[in-house]
Amino acid sequence: MLNKIILKLSVFVISMAALMLWMPLAAIGFLLTLFTLWFFRDPERNTPQDSNLIISSADGKVCLIDEAYPPEELSMDSQKMKRICVFMNVFNVHVNR
Repeated sequence: MLNKIILKLSVFVISMAALMLWMPLAAIGFLLTLFTLWFFRDPERNTPQDSNLIISSADGKVCLIDEAYPPEELSMDSQKMKRICVFMNVFNVHVNR
């Protein structure tokens, strides 16, 4: 009788210890999953149709417009081209179109 009580108590203590270890890890994993889904969201966009507009491919703030040579690994002509740099913070949509 005493052995059964001790066995049940030890199983309970081990189970609670396992829960105390795994539940925080599971919660952290769940929160990281939610953050990843939010970070890489892909909302629908209504693009205006006007030939005089320039539409950015990324959300964010345009921080630089200049001319630069393309990287050598692209095997393009080595002539200067327009370069537009867009800074995206964590709240911007990180899906480029």
